[in-house]
Amino acid sequence: STPPPMLSLGMLQWGTTPIDHRILNGSRGVLTESQAREIYQAFRSRGVVLFDTAEGYGGGTSEKRLGRLWKEEVMERKINCSIFEGTVDTTATEKDDQKNAATSDSSSEVLLMTKFLPAPWRFTHGHFEKALRASNKRMGISKCHIYLLHSPMHLSRGVEYWVESA
Repeated sequence: STPPPMLSLGMLQWGTTPIDHRILNGSRGVLTESQAREIYQAFRSRGVVLFDTAEGYGGGTSEKRLGRLWKEEVMERKINCSIFEGTVDTTATEKDDQKNAATSDSSSEVLLMTKFLPAPWRFTHGHFEKALRASNKRMGISKCHIYLLHSPMHLSRGVEYWVESA
């Protein structure tokens, strides 16, 4: 099996709020749903597994898009995936598993990565955990694979403090 490419798709422009439209200069910077789907599918078809979003990208709308697109892929390809919340049936048959393994040399598992912004008004372990739970909820998952401190220059506490939150 070929390892996935060492490439990640950054999703800053995947937000859909009015401020995203103003900041990113209207339709030249903000992706439509069909554009986002095409980009996601193009990256996945080339074996990319790491997708980089943040709670601040479109006030969480980028996270929602990523979760929605990954969920669509899971359902379409019948990938056995245990990170989704709720009652999504993602159980694949043995035959489907063999077909997926035979037709793809990239990982069927996507790595979802998002970020916590440690702003001065968000300075406790509770803020960290609450933000992570909210990001997971927006993505429709029970656990995020990678959770980063976004803009660590804004740390109101030392890095060690935030490591304790994890």
